[in-house]
Amino acid sequence: MSNFIIVGKTKKKALITVCVNCKGYNIPHFNYISKKLSVSFSLLSAEFIDDPRNIELEDRTDLEEFLNSVVSIESIKKTNKMVYKLNKCFFRELNKIKRKEPGAFETSDEKYRYFPVEIKDIKEDMTNWELIVELWNKYNDEKTPKNLYKPYYRNFQEYIDITVFGTEKELNGGRCFTKLDQGKTPHFIYKLKTGEEFCILFEKPEYLYPIPRKLTQEELDILVNFLSKLNNSKYLPKPETNWQTGLWVWNWQNYNSNFYSPSWFPKYRKLDENLVMPDYKRLNEKEQ
Repeated sequence: MSNFIIVGKTKKKALITVCVNCKGYNIPHFNYISKKLSVSFSLLSAEFIDDPRNIELEDRTDLEEFLNSVVSIESIKKTNKMVYKLNKCFFRELNKIKRKEPGAFETSDEKYRYFPVEIKDIKEDMTNWELIVELWNKYNDEKTPKNLYKPYYRNFQEYIDITVFGTEKELNGGRCFTKLDQGKTPHFIYKLKTGEEFCILFEKPEYLYPIPRKLTQEELDILVNFLSKLNNSKYLPKPETNWQTGLWVWNWQNYNSNFYSPSWFPKYRKLDENLVMPDYKRLNEKEQ
């Protein structure tokens, strides 16, 4: 029988829980439990664990708002008081089933199914998502990677919006694209044919996030040559470089999404259309 830590309640009254010594899946995850559904989300990507379904936008927005919120000590204390009642209700119902169906469950000496969050696990300005990661790593053997980047759960599966401005043919099997992700600083993604992805800033020659390795000189040369070339697409109002095309795509895709996002969601920044392309040959000079 699985045990859970109750992290908190969303605005729509869904419970967010983290498994303790999880026996069901070896992928780091957390659980979203409401009256109409109970699902497990991966901590590594915006996906369900072993479940092909999707959930409504209002539920994804509800989840995203909770995960982005800073942990409230008062809310945690209030939630912790609820844990005793949840345990009492769970075992009362479990005992009813056992009486009706003897042998339906393995004998267990466990007295608790739900556990409270320990106040000592909460750090200053910690978000609920960061708390979930902390609790998962504390109570489970399968750890998350270091410097784990929060997925954008509001987009979720097929809703993730990607706009490609550099194709495999142009980048020796790689691609350049922008994506509606959590990175609000203007950036594009350079994906190699190996599947590795590098988030690179539009405004200066730097990587957006810590990276496992730097681009090789060959990979970097391919990227710089592509960004510097003119893009003569008939869909563009005038000839411009591939880098300028990427800049335009960022503003069109990411900045414009600000007008459709909830008021609580962090806003994407608009790029100056007269911005000059940085010297990306210096991309590997800054230590990450």
